[in-house]
Amino acid sequence: MRIVTVDTKPKARAELVGAIREAMPAADIVSFGAPGELADYAKEHDCPVVFIEAEMWPITGTDLARELLIIQPKANIIFVSSYDLYQQEALNIGVRFSGFILRPATKAKVAEELANLRNPMGGETLPETVTKGPLTLKVIPTTAYLRGKDILLTQKEFALMLLFIQNEKKEMSVEYIYEQIWGLIMNKEPRALQQHISTLRKKIEGSGYTIKTLRSAGYCFEQE
Repeated sequence: MRIVTVDTKPKARAELVGAIREAMPAADIVSFGAPGELADYAKEHDCPVVFIEAEMWPITGTDLARELLIIQPKANIIFVSSYDLYQQEALNIGVRFSGFILRPATKAKVAEELANLRNPMGGETLPETVTKGPLTLKVIPTTAYLRGKDILLTQKEFALMLLFIQNEKKEMSVEYIYEQIWGLIMNKEPRALQQHISTLRKKIEGSGYTIKTLRSAGYCFEQE
């Protein structure tokens, strides 16, 4: 399932993306920091679930939701705000939204909204397991195995491993990975990502797969 987020505040956007990633590890998350980017994206891509910051400015979250619903009438819009008054405002002006999250965004709040969408996804569900050779990732609850033996992965390591498996042989930039996992645009030395990659390489030794570093480009998950 593709989940889109629009939040003009970097820290809040990172919090939301992290909560979505924990609630739905296999989701394809597309995150924007500028409202105008959503409309352009929605004209060419399906947006079944969209989390929108309610109090953005100068265009408001409700205005952006109206614009999106013209393009995609069945989009499930979930407003996110630090103020519960925005939920009543959306009701008062008649915006057809699916749900509302009062910050802080958490795994439990996101999971509840996704389980109660206004426009259900036609029975679409996450795969229970994702397998690549001797590697198996169980999505709910998040557990990993190498030839049947447990691999202890942190939430970030699990999300990274799932992203790599789903994008085997695809060259992914540091910026793309950082935004997918952390919900932030990478603008400094990516030491956190480097550390996670180094740890993952050790944990999947003997699987026949590796995470290759691409010079000045990023990473690629492929067979050894």
